[in-house]
Amino acid sequence: MGKPLSIARQSGHPSGLLGWIVAQVMARETRKTNQAAIAALKCDRDDRVLDLGCGHGRAVAMLAHHSDHVTGVDPSHLMVRLARGHNARAIRERRVDIQVAKAEQLSFGDGTFDKVLCVHVIYFWAEVQPVLSELSRVIRPGGTLALVFRDSRDHVAVETFPSEVYRFPDLEEVIAGLELAGFATEARPLLPGSGKAGRPFNLLLATRRDR
Repeated sequence: MGKPLSIARQSGHPSGLLGWIVAQVMARETRKTNQAAIAALKCDRDDRVLDLGCGHGRAVAMLAHHSDHVTGVDPSHLMVRLARGHNARAIRERRVDIQVAKAEQLSFGDGTFDKVLCVHVIYFWAEVQPVLSELSRVIRPGGTLALVFRDSRDHVAVETFPSEVYRFPDLEEVIAGLELAGFATEARPLLPGSGKAGRPFNLLLATRRDR
């Protein structure tokens, strides 16, 4: 059975009561995936870390256990409010900052971040390449991006999630886009079997080459 269009739209940009409910479900469903991707990033205490599409803010809290300089961004005002509430103490301590922002238009300077986490948000980008180029701009040379997503080979996901909202890219397309944006990329499956009836999620670890 496919996911209802109204729910799918809330997954991409949550709002209102239904958006709050979707956020709680997403927090549970993405916990293990976030943990695995964060472990792969190997953040240090002094690393400046960005969670792109931070949603409910649980991954921001996980990152704050490793780094004292964590920023989360999300286009949804509801999600930013929830994420700020979940990370209120760390925000007061100035170890965490959470902002409303679009992935393709970030307000940070060149080379701001050492590490970037991006889990299950690529489906909602109108175009992949502008976002990858923007990430290349804000990541310092030698910095790392952990990009997690289902690709077009996951036929269960493709058939389940409405195409009006979700776009599952080709793995080769994303790798080529990262290379074009200035990254050297390592691809690996993430949490085999975590895709439920579908394929394992992809984890791309991309290192920003020297400019």
